Amino acid sequence: MPIFSDENSKKKRLLSAAGLSLLGCLGAGTIFIATTSRPLHAAAGMGAAEGGGISAILFGPAEGSGPGVGGGIVGRNTNANGNLGGGKTVLTPAVGGSNGSIPAELAPAIATLGQRPVVADTSAYIVNKLAAQQLGKALFWDSQAGSDGQACASCHFHAGADIRVPNQVNPGIPSNPDVTFHARASDPALATGPNATLGAADFPFHQLADINNRNSPIVYDTNDRFASEGTFGGKFIPSPPPPTTGNPALGFDNCVRAVDSTDPFNDKTLVMFRRVEPRNTPSVINAAFNFRQFWDGRANNVFNGNDPFGRRTNLANPAAGILVSQAAGQALVLTKIEIVNASLASQAVGPIGSNFEMSCNGRTLSDIGRRLLTAQALATQMVHPRDSLLSQTAGLINATGPGLSSTYADLIRKAFYPQYWSDATRTTITPTGAVVVDPTAGYTQMEHNFALFWGLAIEEYEALLVSNQTKFDRGTFFFTEQEKKGLNIFQNKGKCALCHSGPLFSAATQVIGNDAELVERMVMGDGTIAMYDHGFYNIGVRPAFEDRGLGGLDGTALGFDLSFTRQYKWLLMGQTNKVADTFHVNQCSFEVQNNPATCFQTNKVANVPSSSPRDAVDGSFKVPILRNVGLTPPYFHNGGQATLHDVVDFYSRGGDRRGTQSQDTTGYPLSSQELGTLLSGADIPANLTQPPNSFGQTTTTNLAPNIPDSGGSNGRFSQDDKDALVAFLLTLTDNRVACHSGVFDHPELVLFLGNLDAPSPTNSPVAQDIRVKLPAVGASGLGTCFPNTGSLFGDLQTFFMSIVTPVP
Repeated sequence: MPIFSDENSKKKRLLSAAGLSLLGCLGAGTIFIATTSRPLHAAAGMGAAEGGGISAILFGPAEGSGPGVGGGIVGRNTNANGNLGGGKTVLTPAVGGSNGSIPAELAPAIATLGQRPVVADTSAYIVNKLAAQQLGKALFWDSQAGSDGQACASCHFHAGADIRVPNQVNPGIPSNPDVTFHARASDPALATGPNATLGAADFPFHQLADINNRNSPIVYDTNDRFASEGTFGGKFIPSPPPPTTGNPALGFDNCVRAVDSTDPFNDKTLVMFRRVEPRNTPSVINAAFNFRQFWDGRANNVFNGNDPFGRRTNLANPAAGILVSQAAGQALVLTKIEIVNASLASQAVGPIGSNFEMSCNGRTLSDIGRRLLTAQALATQMVHPRDSLLSQTAGLINATGPGLSSTYADLIRKAFYPQYWSDATRTTITPTGAVVVDPTAGYTQMEHNFALFWGLAIEEYEALLVSNQTKFDRGTFFFTEQEKKGLNIFQNKGKCALCHSGPLFSAATQVIGNDAELVERMVMGDGTIAMYDHGFYNIGVRPAFEDRGLGGLDGTALGFDLSFTRQYKWLLMGQTNKVADTFHVNQCSFEVQNNPATCFQTNKVANVPSSSPRDAVDGSFKVPILRNVGLTPPYFHNGGQATLHDVVDFYSRGGDRRGTQSQDTTGYPLSSQELGTLLSGADIPANLTQPPNSFGQTTTTNLAPNIPDSGGSNGRFSQDDKDALVAFLLTLTDNRVACHSGVFDHPELVLFLGNLDAPSPTNSPVAQDIRVKLPAVGASGLGTCFPNTGSLFGDLQTFFMSIVTPVP
């Protein structure tokens, strides 16, 4: 039962009628999808009626006129049958979501976590859920997956995040053109990178003469980001198909490498250091509750079986899809799929192909499948005999050595239906989507569909990582007086709960029975009205021109806006060719409505982008989940705050934006005069460019609601207030997460702690790694738990180094 009430004015939201959170409200009515429990593949496509897993999808004609239920605007390239154009399309509905059409109040500001995440229906793909979960855990933790020995877990090994310090700085690429590492705050004679080890005195990344006055003189500023080291990069050389007999495992990737003097991640002469990701690593724990993944939301709620971009790739790429066996002797069919509420799967297939994170340039998921399928799962890593998940199947854990007793091909066969892996014919897919037999250079069906297996299996594993046993969940009866004070400030004076809302403390999440509210229109930080994506805000961490976040475009050939708000604006202008996602916008739920009497109508606007309704999207990022926040420093998308005290100081002064409430550095683009006056002393690259946003609009501020000014040089919070807030935030830690116990246990893993400035004797010109080993733990966890300090340095690093062992 909720224990807190919402501070916002009461609003009503219509819940969907079909148990889906991702719906379309395109035109005068609401598109809805009615689902049945019949087999998914009985449906020929999204528009199949009578007997498919999707019994009907009701599209009306364009502009909301003529026959059809509810009118509506047909999305781009969607024909009368609901297909995306070319090939077969299958839409998989969600499990969970709202339970009827009864209006409901908004969720309470914050609450204990008793609900489950809204999860995808994968019953058309996964035949054995436990086997899929076990496959996902093995893939997530296996260092064989990366080109240079990295696993997904290499950046998510503690509390779902990364607490390493050596070689964790990116100079700002690729979101801005700055390739130069900045001088350190602690010693201007030293740079933040490459391959540097920062200390506590180098944080925060924006320092002021008066910590409580955001417009006081800048003492230190850098646009560098503190994130996670990954791959060495290089050009991937594909491996030939493995032998038809014996199927020995292939070794690490063959990548051609040379020192590039224009690449910041080398010593300019002989050595390549590991590259560092462009944004701070979010935790995967409780990520199953996020509607979209990544800081900018680019990991779509819909999984297409290929990449992070969901329906966008299906629209943009005729060759996208999975290969499905129809019947014995029949050719494989390229099938476009859309699995709703599978953002974890969309996220999982991103880093594995990134040349910053896990891959050499040009490596595909099919290439990864070719190398891994014949490999013993976790072949070089010990697995605890009482692993909470892997021990559930007798004999799965290798009793005489490292790893599991199965290959990845064996695990896939156990987890997925054979129509996705049984055909051994080697084929290639042409750019137009034709499937061509190619015995020499082609891939098997299992290799082609490896992205599907990778994404869905890791999603099944990560969906288990629900943290809901905190001091907060036990109740405030157990709180100290200081923690109670912090909770009160969080709810009231601090207004924290207006963005960090719900049981996950994030407005970007959804739980069963509470549909995600995707687009909002309300009064912004400057007192004027704008639309924005719910759960994504610009709070003034860095100037918007450095990283536009949600204001950017996706990675597809058609370059759709990441923002639902901006897609909605294109819809209002009638430009459906710029709309990729299917989503629900209920104008009657807007905090500020254009006209409450006509809010059920879709009020079109003139097809003039520059005069379209204002949005506050540029520089916006997803609201992070605050559970276990004491275990996951550093903070914000740039990793620029090393402690929770730094974060509270940030909010006390009204953020790190410069300027007034009506004109500040959250605006985009900034004029040369604004750059000079507002950001005197800031780290601005000489070759800065500010390309116009999709609508060619200039905004003087994109400041989120509920980020008030500092209130003067004293700040909004006293020191007692700040200490109380931090004390409350530390009550959100689940001891199982701190102890790596229960579902949060793991195999052993070799971690990289920077490099020696010397080439590897066996793999020149890459630098020699400094390696340590994180031990395997079972369900009982570590003997001693990680400290819950909310600080990257001090006790956290001391404990971390005490449990890892050096690797020669």
